[in-house]
Amino acid sequence: MLHYSKAESDRFGYRIFRGNLDEIQIDQILSILLKENVEIAIVRLPVKNVRVVQHLQKNNIQFILADTLLYYTLHPTATPTEINYGIEVEPYQDYHSEILNHLVHSIFSAYKNHYSHNALLNSQFIAPGYFEWITTTCKGQQGKCWLLKYNQQFAGFIACKFTDKTCEIILNGVLPAFANRGIYTNGLKHVIHYCEQNHYTTILISTQIDNVKVQRVWQNLNFKLSHGYYTIHILSKEISLKYTSLQ
Repeated sequence: MLHYSKAESDRFGYRIFRGNLDEIQIDQILSILLKENVEIAIVRLPVKNVRVVQHLQKNNIQFILADTLLYYTLHPTATPTEINYGIEVEPYQDYHSEILNHLVHSIFSAYKNHYSHNALLNSQFIAPGYFEWITTTCKGQQGKCWLLKYNQQFAGFIACKFTDKTCEIILNGVLPAFANRGIYTNGLKHVIHYCEQNHYTTILISTQIDNVKVQRVWQNLNFKLSHGYYTIHILSKEISLKYTSLQ
């Protein structure tokens, strides 16, 4: 149901658990929170189960509705046409680490997500967390990352995780200075082409509900909105008092 997140706990200085839940059993949640001394539980639950949020309210469990995450799905059926405006795609290697670190920090330093909507969590640790997440994924057997170049300059990246016949694009972006040049679209087309050639049948990608611009790009590439999740941060009584004092 919920598991201890060492990386997030170390990063933000709270005892953090997390989990994806289709249903919430209030008694079970309370038991885990108390038994494990959980200070913040980061929980994702399907938007169709909005009544779960209502149950939390009725039971006086303190939580933050931190974001609404939308998932889009594509089932690739044909190799897309690559655009060619001086754009290159280069597989990530260990020697690219500093370049990727720069790209992540530059692209996501001001990006708003569920962490940034919780005043308890120091926003300066969000971008380093993204970098750690990406590099861990891309070094694993199921991960792959590509760097995007424009006129020989590194302009963006796209990172994916592969399971069975599914590719999930976990994080991607382009530097603001290189926006509106087709780089982001070309990166997505490269992934679609890779999945087509390697017989992956489903591609998933997600973003916050208010990130409208990228959703338009996905729709133009025939991605379809498929499902969504609420991200909630359940707070212990002590932590909820601290959170209230920061408002």
